[in-house]
Amino acid sequence: MSFLKWIQVCNTYDISQFIPFNVAEQPVGWIKKAKLSYLEPYPEVFQVHTNQVVLHPQLDSLETRTQAVAEMLEAWRSQQLLPGWYNEQYPVSLSHDDPPLFLIERGAISFFGIRASGVHLNGFCYKAGQLFMWVGRRSASMQAYPNLLDNLVAGGKPYNLGIQENIIKECKEEANISSSLAKQAKPVGAIHYCIEVPGGLRRDTIYNYDLELPESFSPVNTDGEFENFYLWPIEKVIDKVANTKEFKTNCNLVIIDFLVRHGLLTPDTPNYTKIVEGLHPLLP
Repeated sequence: MSFLKWIQVCNTYDISQFIPFNVAEQPVGWIKKAKLSYLEPYPEVFQVHTNQVVLHPQLDSLETRTQAVAEMLEAWRSQQLLPGWYNEQYPVSLSHDDPPLFLIERGAISFFGIRASGVHLNGFCYKAGQLFMWVGRRSASMQAYPNLLDNLVAGGKPYNLGIQENIIKECKEEANISSSLAKQAKPVGAIHYCIEVPGGLRRDTIYNYDLELPESFSPVNTDGEFENFYLWPIEKVIDKVANTKEFKTNCNLVIIDFLVRHGLLTPDTPNYTKIVEGLHPLLP
C-alpha cells in the first residue's frame, strides 16, 4: 500500500456528486445528490433546491432544529435508512470552534457531510531502548470495521464534552487507563481527511495524543469494542501500515503522523512532503 497510498485513500471523493447543506446561511455540510430523495417527504424540515439544501428557516433555534431533524431520523431509523445508530449527539456548526446550530445523531453525520471530530491516542513504551506500540483488534460485533486493527484508544467527540475530557473517558472505556495516567497524555496536534463513503461524505478532524506507558502496563477493554490487544515493536506496526490493509482506515493516518513526529519517517522517505501535507488537507 505504501504510506502515501493511505493519504490518498482517506482523501478520495468527487465533490461534483454533492450539493451544499446550509443552516442559517452557513455552509455546514454536503449531501450526495443521489440521496436527495430521502429528504423530499420532509418539506417542513428541508428545502431542496437545485444547488443547495437548506434547513427550513422557520426552524430558528438549536432546540427546534435538533427536534425536527431528530424526528425525521427516527423515521429513517425505523426504515433502516441509516448505516448505524449510536445514541450520541454531535454538534453541527461551520467549524469546531463555533457554537452548534443544532445537534444530530452520530449515525447521520456522513449523510449530511457534517464536520466531525474525535480523539486518538498512540500508546507506546520502551523496552531495552526499543520502541513498542500498543494496538487493539476491534470486536467482530462492531457496527463499523469489525476485526480490524485500531489505535489503543480512539473515539468520536460528542456534544458538550471537552477534548481532554473525551480522551480521559475513552482511555477508561477502551483500555482501562486510569484518569491520573490518561491526564499525562500529550496533545500533539490534529490531522484532517475527507472521504466519500456509501452513505455520504466524512469530513473529519482527529485530535492526536501520545502517551508513554509503563513497561508493566497491560490494557483491558471495558466497553466491548476490542477483543484483543498487542504490544508490537514499532517495526511491525510500520510493516502493517505500509504493506497490509489490517488497520481501520483512518488509524493508518494517526500512526503515520506518529512516525513523522518521532523521526521514523524522514525527509529521505519517498513522498515525504506529500505525506506530511496530506495529513492536513483543506476540507471542502
